[in-house]
Amino acid sequence: MKSKYDFTDTSLSLEERFSFLTSEVNGRAHILDHLMKNLSGYLEQLEAEVDGNPAAENYLDQCIKEIGKTVTVVSEVSKLQRVDQQEFELLNFINILEDVKERAESISDVNLSLELNGLEEALVQGNKDQLTAALMYLVSNLAVKGEVKLSIESKDLDGNSVSLSNTSLANRKYWFISFSDSSQPLDEYKPILHSRSNSIKNKFYHRDGTLCYGTISRHMGDIVSFDDESGAFSFAVLLPAVESGAVTGALDESLDEDAWRGDETVLVVDDEDMIWEILIENLQELGYTVILAEHGEDAVEIYGGNPGLIDVVILDMVMPKMNGREAFGELKKIDENVKVLLSSGYMAEGEAGDLLENGAKGFLRKPYKMIELAKMIRKILD
Repeated sequence: MKSKYDFTDTSLSLEERFSFLTSEVNGRAHILDHLMKNLSGYLEQLEAEVDGNPAAENYLDQCIKEIGKTVTVVSEVSKLQRVDQQEFELLNFINILEDVKERAESISDVNLSLELNGLEEALVQGNKDQLTAALMYLVSNLAVKGEVKLSIESKDLDGNSVSLSNTSLANRKYWFISFSDSSQPLDEYKPILHSRSNSIKNKFYHRDGTLCYGTISRHMGDIVSFDDESGAFSFAVLLPAVESGAVTGALDESLDEDAWRGDETVLVVDDEDMIWEILIENLQELGYTVILAEHGEDAVEIYGGNPGLIDVVILDMVMPKMNGREAFGELKKIDENVKVLLSSGYMAEGEAGDLLENGAKGFLRKPYKMIELAKMIRKILD
């Protein structure tokens, strides 16, 4: 299947070609990181073999150091690609799976049975066309011809529930989209690049596979596989889940509501209209004046146009036009002492570490409860 995201195709817009290139670079960075770590492991095994040969020991030591530097550079490249998510939007992944099933059956002899496990909605932050293209690649290149079950369910990942090794997945809720003719326990899967099948791994070293892997990685997910000595094989995609209610619940009446009240002005920067009403209603109930900005550019304009009048900014990290990271930098240029509370249902707190070190006052992962937000605002302002 020819990818829609061919950056050499001049019929596509500059944004579409750049999007393709970004995903491909991200995929190549992750694959190179995997290969360099493997090479480093092999060299460490050679240490015993060259013991007593000073020249060989010196060369081996230099190789290990250079590989370490390369891994660091590759990691930074990958990190840069993952934060460039301005074109992402809130999507119902069920619609994507239904589209993939229809397309796959129309162009191949793969018969996909779609198992939704009672789900009508499976929200993710992402780019619909990129995710569709990535799943079509997996179906057309990796699925066994014949009857294949495509299913989706939610999985909570933590150190006790999953044994996936060498993966960058965070401890959180994921959508687990499996391609298999039989179900396998999650803890028997491993990252695709660690598959026993070289024919499977090798597909991801070529351009289309690299794009697919880079797309899933750029969406903060991973492709995992299961295989055993009998030849049984299945694979799955893991993507971070976004809760239907990114902000949930009113203030708990059993708590002292007065403790969380304030009369300051709060600038809410978020492009998800489903949470505006909850935030505005609850914050106003607590006594705050609330100003809404739909994206980073609006936030910068509003903050700059109201010097000294906005007390705290609640800033979502993934938005169109100007993402949270960029908006934070612009706000700091306007006011070095700006008080910003970061929020995301997509990024982990660790990925915002540089912003926290540079003056951001806190981080809330969506979904969060209103009482958590109320407490955090008072902590920042008091």
